[in-house]
Amino acid sequence: MDEAINDVEKTVDALVETLDMAIIVAGGNPVKARNKKWMNWVLRLLEDATQEAIGAREDANSDERPTKKMRTGINDSNDDEGTWADYPMFCSHEAFTPPVVNPIPRLSDYSVGAFESYLTTTSPEDLAPAIFTDLANYWPAMTSRPWSKPAYLLQSTFGGRRLVPVEIGRSYIDANWTQKILPFRTFLSEFIQNTSESLRSKPLGQSSIYRRGYLAQHDLLAQIPSLRADVAIPDLCWAEPPLASPASAHSDPRLNAWFGPAGTITPLHTDTTHNILVQVVGRKYVRLYHPKYSNVLRPRPPENGIDMSNTASVDVGVEEGWDTELEAESDENTEQDHAQSLHGEAKVAFHETEYWDCILGPGDSLYIPYGWWHYVRSLSTSFSVSFWWA
Repeated sequence: MDEAINDVEKTVDALVETLDMAIIVAGGNPVKARNKKWMNWVLRLLEDATQEAIGAREDANSDERPTKKMRTGINDSNDDEGTWADYPMFCSHEAFTPPVVNPIPRLSDYSVGAFESYLTTTSPEDLAPAIFTDLANYWPAMTSRPWSKPAYLLQSTFGGRRLVPVEIGRSYIDANWTQKILPFRTFLSEFIQNTSESLRSKPLGQSSIYRRGYLAQHDLLAQIPSLRADVAIPDLCWAEPPLASPASAHSDPRLNAWFGPAGTITPLHTDTTHNILVQVVGRKYVRLYHPKYSNVLRPRPPENGIDMSNTASVDVGVEEGWDTELEAESDENTEQDHAQSLHGEAKVAFHETEYWDCILGPGDSLYIPYGWWHYVRSLSTSFSVSFWWA
């Protein structure tokens, strides 16, 4: 790459960083969010201009007649599945696979009307989780615009320049957990590809010793509209259940992306809405507990003035022996950084408590009723989208 192209790249990187920071900071603020539309429009123009500038420079430096190149801008639909056929997929290696003890029912051909009838005629205490196997199979993210291919995701994020918030650490309840905002390509190379290599080279008992990064609970699809075009809101999300609370009423479902390597964890917690979790890439283990078992799961007390009662004190990975070692992220870790195990009657009560579990694969959609406790663990490189609705 000559000096002129390098200068273009640096300038573009700085512009993308400025625009993306503004988009991320705006978050769900309705006033600031109105600016997202024009910022995404600027990013779209910038990407097109960058491709043209770099392409022209490369052609000028070539002794051969210019050939037609495959565009890599976010305007491309690339709906031909053959476009991505020769590109490698994410690693599917699993360090270990937990046993499924109490399988969740798997359903298909379930209409919105039937689902809404179930939600409205079943008492809240009797609602139960279910896996729907046919809600997302037609998504472009599963077919012609494959999220399972790193090359496609890099193209969709402006060559990996787009910034994303990354949670670093085993779990957000651990003492050494932190967050960073990184270019997508940095997240991909440092936390997805490096972690996959680490897991392949370690025996089962050492698989928890690595630096984990998780793009978790982020509205990535609003930030990057080209990725939003790759998915569709599942029809079942338009069913109207009795509202859990007035504050949970939303006209449209709220979407969040969850992307990370094997071993990334969302600790046992509850949501204030109904949830459909769609698995797009890789596999995840999910365990669920009925709200009636809240006392056994020991909701966390407030921490630094923040209400943490929607997160359990019980660490499923520790109790099951899946997480027995501290991540080797630095030499500053202390004994208090270890997740704490239960003891005595509390331990007995937890292990005697009924739960439901499953392993989600690509195309599976898990319905999680309002208020149910759920623990989620990636078994391989995994990309999921959650849809929260009242």
